[in-house]
Amino acid sequence: MGWNQRGEGYFTVQARLPSDHPFFTPTPQGTYDPLLLVEVMRQSSILVSHAGLGVPLDYHFMLSDLEFACRPEYLAIHAGPDDVEIDVLLPEISRYTSGKPSRLTCHWIMRRAGWTVATGVGRTRFTSPQVYQRLRMGRQTAVACAPSATPLPEHHVGRTRAEDVLLCPADEPNTWQLSVDTTHPTLFQRPNDHVPGMVLFEAARQAAAATLGPERCIPSSGAVSFRRYAEFGEPFQLRTAVRGSAQRGERTEVRVLGLQSGRQVFDCTFVIPAR
Repeated sequence: MGWNQRGEGYFTVQARLPSDHPFFTPTPQGTYDPLLLVEVMRQSSILVSHAGLGVPLDYHFMLSDLEFACRPEYLAIHAGPDDVEIDVLLPEISRYTSGKPSRLTCHWIMRRAGWTVATGVGRTRFTSPQVYQRLRMGRQTAVACAPSATPLPEHHVGRTRAEDVLLCPADEPNTWQLSVDTTHPTLFQRPNDHVPGMVLFEAARQAAAATLGPERCIPSSGAVSFRRYAEFGEPFQLRTAVRGSAQRGERTEVRVLGLQSGRQVFDCTFVIPAR
């Protein structure tokens, strides 16, 4: 990635979309995975926060909510990687008394060959290691975790490899158990003391695919909001509800709730365009 500052709270980031990513694999329609675009946008804001705003490298990023929209008709994969440019706009930046950013709202506009292919909005807080330690109340130690039950077949959730599946069966309809493996090289690139938000977002996408059928579950937009941390070692359920009928060719919305110990951790919605 490269970056430039164009003005106050206005940056551009240059990135490259891999055509052969081992996790964010192409859709059945031969387009880029929408969540790959989300991950690139998220990483662009991390780059800008550190390099452009001076957020210390040891600070913790706490994503509170994120939404995206993409245009699948402009996302066909060609031979080799694709270069994209992301406008990163920061209309709201709050700061600590020290001058360091404490929270921000980030808008993304992603362009490919001059065409706008995706947009997004996210809100993030930054905390020092000392504040994070108080927030986590002694739970900030990195945890190792492995799947505790047999996961769903990969084709049920739109994946091609068993190691990429994040769901196990549950006893209730449209309900699944979260199952993670902290040795996964893409989802856990560093030690974590809780399940990262983007892992939960992917698990929600898999729950939507298990509900609708993976060949139909290619979202054109989505949104997620987080209320609390997802802890390792405690049962975690994902429950889905559907509005609209994909079988009738209608625009479909899938809502996914993440619940742990009877409390809501996240609320997520994916929109699947009409055929």
